[in-house]
Amino acid sequence: MKTSSTNQDLFNAAEHLISLLEEQNEQRAAELIREGLISLNGLTDGWAIFLEKITLARMLTNKEIDEDTLELLDNIYSSIRDIVYH
Repeated sequence: MKTSSTNQDLFNAAEHLISLLEEQNEQRAAELIREGLISLNGLTDGWAIFLEKITLARMLTNKEIDEDTLELLDNIYSSIRDIVYH
């Protein structure tokens, strides 16, 4: 299942993910996702940068983050990957 049906849904989900990661002391992963959101410029290259940032965030997250947060992270990653490679 995809995280979003619109870009705004995706942005909202990413902001929620940032909050969840910060609550779980995953500051660097949250920062990377925030940097990815800021990089969005309406062009494919902005989405590619966001994909790169969320990929790094996935690699940095502690294996102890809760299952819901991990699922949200994976869903957002999949949505962004679909946008970049569509």
